[in-house]
Amino acid sequence: MWTAQGEAAGATARTTTDIAVAQNLILNLTSNLQDFSEPGKGAEGDTDTVSLVSTRFRIAWLLRSLRRHAQDPVLRNGRRFAAAFPSGIEGEVAGGINPSQVTRWETGQTPVTYRVLRGYERLLGLGRRSLVTLVDSTVRFEQGVIGAPPLGRPAVPDEAVRQRRLLDLVERADSPAPMHSRDWDDLTALLSGWRYPCLRDRDWEQLTGRLATELYVSEGHAWLRRQEALFRLLGHPSGGRIAIATCAGLLADPTNPGCGDILLTLDGVREESASGLVLRQFQAASGGEAQHRAAVVSLQKLKLGHFRGRHLDTLVTHATELVTLPQLHGTLRVMAAELLRIVPHPHRAAREQLRRAADAHRSVAAVSRTGRLHASRAAATVPDGDPVLGALVEDLLHQPDVSRRFFAAQWLALSPYGRPLGRQLAAELRRPEVMRDEVTAPVHLEALTILGSPAERPLGERLLVSPGLPASVRVSAARALTHMPGRSADAFWRRALAHHRAAWHRMPSPGVAAVLDHLVYAAGSTQNHGMLRDVAADPSLPATMRSVARWWCRHPDLAPAGVET
Repeated sequence: MWTAQGEAAGATARTTTDIAVAQNLILNLTSNLQDFSEPGKGAEGDTDTVSLVSTRFRIAWLLRSLRRHAQDPVLRNGRRFAAAFPSGIEGEVAGGINPSQVTRWETGQTPVTYRVLRGYERLLGLGRRSLVTLVDSTVRFEQGVIGAPPLGRPAVPDEAVRQRRLLDLVERADSPAPMHSRDWDDLTALLSGWRYPCLRDRDWEQLTGRLATELYVSEGHAWLRRQEALFRLLGHPSGGRIAIATCAGLLADPTNPGCGDILLTLDGVREESASGLVLRQFQAASGGEAQHRAAVVSLQKLKLGHFRGRHLDTLVTHATELVTLPQLHGTLRVMAAELLRIVPHPHRAAREQLRRAADAHRSVAAVSRTGRLHASRAAATVPDGDPVLGALVEDLLHQPDVSRRFFAAQWLALSPYGRPLGRQLAAELRRPEVMRDEVTAPVHLEALTILGSPAERPLGERLLVSPGLPASVRVSAARALTHMPGRSADAFWRRALAHHRAAWHRMPSPGVAAVLDHLVYAAGSTQNHGMLRDVAADPSLPATMRSVARWWCRHPDLAPAGVET
């Protein structure tokens, strides 16, 4: 006989068991990384696990996992969840649906809509539009098409009401008034519905410039939502040309600190000019954040067929140089290796160079032979009952494409398994053989920027100032600390700045410069104006770093806390 108490007890047991499964899974995947990463181990031609899991079934998995682990035990029962399911455009009206509909959504038989995701968010107490933003961004990335949001927004039949709402948002964006990321979501979704909106060129320029600036100082889903909004401006049939030109102007300004974020929005732009902008940053010998992100975008653009002719030749030539550069960061070398691995057939000479580089670099060997960061036997550890979880964790740890690791982390972060995975990653990172690995440690730190919590900050602080670690580990620790939840003490940031400023004075290098750049971002995002003024006034530091410090001093209201979190 069914009872509420029995259902709640069973659901709690499932919750404990499922999270234990997740912890064991990541332990199995991470604990043997060193064994799996030796050249020659693993099967030749391993395929990308996550590509076997369609976005629809990933959505179904996430909805099912979230309901089964709902804070309210009553909602873990499908019938009661269906009875409580809200209706209305934003899930604001009590309603109720047939339980079979929940089953169809959670098994992938029926595709979900914007209203369905908003209903789950509201009923389960999730962040507003958190599911919507994740699905929008994932579908856009997988399809490689920019423009209107993949999840169609509920129609507003009255055209006058729609136009008034659009113009109100445009006027707001052209004023000092704050713009929430949901405002940008609404504005660009409305714009996508009009091929020829009544906007001046100046309006498109102003919208693009402000959105790109706010993107640089945003975090979490607020960042992801703004990024999708900028994609829509770039893909608009009438305003996209102006938006692309505006981004090009921002990228040409060496004092603009947001170049890396702007570059990430060019991966879906097919115009040849966008490919040229990405390549110029990829060829820069800085080894900094902009070059790193240009490599990320180049991977996606290569897969989408955006590089042709001379641009493709330039890409291959530079990737071939990077893959053998002795002082290059491990993660950037891995991306260069992946670029050469997937390059079209006419460039077989590049693949020969890749094979030669594999003899000198273990990480390159794994990528060239298996298409993974490590020749992993992780498939054997995936629980039979949850292949989606196994595929996402596998991608999180072994995918050479940073974008795919990022999306794997985003899906896991929204799931009930995010925090257990974050704790296990941190535990693995504390092992000396992991923290000293120039690829494994950065991958773990990168995941902790999304899956971590304030509890992991002391580990990141330790890695940032520990002697004897590879440059890629220190850079990744600095990046993680600037985005991980929580806040480090001002005294720590000053100690870290003194440590790496001294390293710069002893021997300037791209790695130290990259760390210093992240320290400036940390000072700006925490409104540490004393540290910013200190950096801006120090002529011994890189000019670009000092200009970014001055930029933050001029925009104190743009710290993430002032924009929104």
